[in-house]
Amino acid sequence: MTKTNVMRLLDAAGIDYEAGEYEVDEDDLSGSHAADMMGMDHDTMFKTLVLKGDKNGYLVCCIPVDEELDLKKVAKASKDKKVEMIHMKELLPLTGYMRGGCSPIGMKKKFPTYIEETAQIFDKISISAGQRGVQVILNPEELAEEALKLQNMGVDEVTIMDSAGCMLPDEVKEYVKALKNKVSIPVGFHCHNNLGMSAANAQAAMESGVDLLDCGLLGMARSAGNLATEVAAALAHKVGEAKEVNFYGLLNYLEKELIPAMEKHGYEPDITPLELILGYSGCHSSFVKKFKAIAAEYGVDVKELIVEVSKIDRKSPSEELMKKTAETLKEAN
Repeated sequence: MTKTNVMRLLDAAGIDYEAGEYEVDEDDLSGSHAADMMGMDHDTMFKTLVLKGDKNGYLVCCIPVDEELDLKKVAKASKDKKVEMIHMKELLPLTGYMRGGCSPIGMKKKFPTYIEETAQIFDKISISAGQRGVQVILNPEELAEEALKLQNMGVDEVTIMDSAGCMLPDEVKEYVKALKNKVSIPVGFHCHNNLGMSAANAQAAMESGVDLLDCGLLGMARSAGNLATEVAAALAHKVGEAKEVNFYGLLNYLEKELIPAMEKHGYEPDITPLELILGYSGCHSSFVKKFKAIAAEYGVDVKELIVEVSKIDRKSPSEELMKKTAETLKEAN
């Protein structure tokens, strides 16, 4: 087998790999066909797609061959308003690779590259060797070493993508710490809630020194949703972080604007702003009726009242304490 440029780059970097060949069908250049021809699990063979963002230019995504890109998610990750696939005629002059043989390694120029997080759960994954009919099979950790080289070439951020919501807190800590020890650029974490672990995983990421948490208002995202922005803010505020975020302003926007707007589409939040405040403050829900009545009497935000009273007594707050605190908040506002 003649070595491709991808193989030579991997050799030069000291990265171990296996090379495999298959017969090319010009009528079917899909990654699914390549996986079938090589007898590989489709989830372990990754295709390379090249896109262009309206703000930050070209980028590369590597996803399992049977998957389809969520362009809105890609735009969010790349900090663009919109991204779109490049036209096929652009591929060769831009990357040096033809359709059916495009690899994330060894393109003519270095572009930000995003790899689907499921690559981390396999011992080996396969990507194109930069030539139709040829694949390289390598360990995801080795691919991470290649990502480190991208940092040295100008990539300004790397994000751990748990879009399947499959990770547990110990795994998150391991990945975040490994990256923080390896690279000097900001490390982000994107977590979904399929196991109900998005908040716990976000907490684990913060404890491990993550720089950015990728989240969405009310946790809105595909599948089981992702980390809710308001939950992320609550977690951060509890440990004295992200003080620049107007926590009450965020919750009020959700209550008055976003939640009513989403009700017409049948969407309800898993955790309402008031429920979140109870967890944030440690206040038991049995006191909510009294808090609401006093907040209405004094014209103050019930959420802020609950938090301030709970700082003094969250076990058994008296009506006198609630009213005194409400009066203080009214004067301050």
